[in-house]
Amino acid sequence: MLMNDFLYPKDLAVEVHRFILKEGISTKFTIENLTNLFEIMYFASLKTEESESISVRITIIDKDSPDPKPPKRIRKDRWSYIKFKEEVELNIQNLVKVSKAADPKTSSLAVDLSNGKFVIWGMIDQEYHYYNCLLNESETGPERPGLFDVIIESLGEISIFKDYSNIASLKKNILIKKQNDVFSLGPISNKLGEYLSTYIDNEAHIVQTSGLESLDSEDLWLKWELVSIICRILINIKEYRHGGAVLFDPKLDDSFMDLSIKYEITYERISKSLIEYVRSFLESGALENYIHNVSDYKNDENIPYPVYIDSECLKIDIKEYKNGLTGAVKFISSLTCVDGLVLFDKNLSVRGFGVEITARKEPDVIYLASKEEISQHDLKEVDYKHFGTRHRSMMRYCYTHAESIGFVISQDGDIRAITNVNGKVIMWENIKIAQFLR
Repeated sequence: MLMNDFLYPKDLAVEVHRFILKEGISTKFTIENLTNLFEIMYFASLKTEESESISVRITIIDKDSPDPKPPKRIRKDRWSYIKFKEEVELNIQNLVKVSKAADPKTSSLAVDLSNGKFVIWGMIDQEYHYYNCLLNESETGPERPGLFDVIIESLGEISIFKDYSNIASLKKNILIKKQNDVFSLGPISNKLGEYLSTYIDNEAHIVQTSGLESLDSEDLWLKWELVSIICRILINIKEYRHGGAVLFDPKLDDSFMDLSIKYEITYERISKSLIEYVRSFLESGALENYIHNVSDYKNDENIPYPVYIDSECLKIDIKEYKNGLTGAVKFISSLTCVDGLVLFDKNLSVRGFGVEITARKEPDVIYLASKEEISQHDLKEVDYKHFGTRHRSMMRYCYTHAESIGFVISQDGDIRAITNVNGKVIMWENIKIAQFLR
């Protein structure tokens, strides 16, 4: 991750150009025309239209051959392009104007390089499904049109995506070439694994059924689902632009040491539904495997009625549990709009919101990690007093309660993970939360 001062759209262009050449995406882009493209996007992000900030996605796609290799079966909800009668030059003024009609949650602007200039030649629909996948609201995502996407994320922040992968981002004057995947590697991932073990011990192990040998272990599946839920909560909090914090403490008890809870609750939707959702998912997969690969049933007409009913009931359970978890994610995220953090206990139950941290012992030093898995040379000392009240209080709590994991979301959308590793308070920035799928 490159984090020097005074980096510009040209630095982003150099990084993206390197990626384009390496992946063999296209030969028509140069550092110069990419710089021009990213400057337009960056400076447009500083504008407002009708007193609202700009948020838009453009898809770089060939206007003469936008869909060169369509699949044999065209999905009913597949993307399509809608051409403008007249092309529009891509400049700051035009982009700001047309962006009001192109909500990145629903559509993108189709852009191509023509005679040395970028032009907006149309729009692409059905982006809702792509957006949902990036936000972990769906388990599979649609194929992507075009060569790559450029997204205005917020004021002074643009990101470049190839399909579902983030190539690079320019955040104010910081070039981010790599997101920290703390949910897959390193101390945060390890602690979540331990957290999950505590949760399983306090609930009940998933019932083993025939045919599961060909699937991942239930513990691994549970971890994937838990991580997806955490990421979805963080993404939804970010969308509020209010800021917030979430604290997981597997050692939390009813004394609530070092915490002052304004609204104490016990919300168990995730704790009760998560393990049942995974159980139903695995049992359904095992039953489908038995029906189609193990049993003597020649076709669906030969499946015994009780077996068919079991299969259909499991599918209904999966859908209902999944919908319930989605509703829980939205509910929990909204709790952060009240000042104070949202608190989870060892059973993944929400025990309160509007929670104030009262721990007073300050860490001697804070370490900023540049990689998921830490070593001494990957840690940079940072000033504890440099951060705001929300961050400092989470640092104090993690310093005092070593098993805890904290996530802090700033009003500008920055998300940081904080925990204690061998007595050191470690913080990760630029963590990967989008499109965390199986």
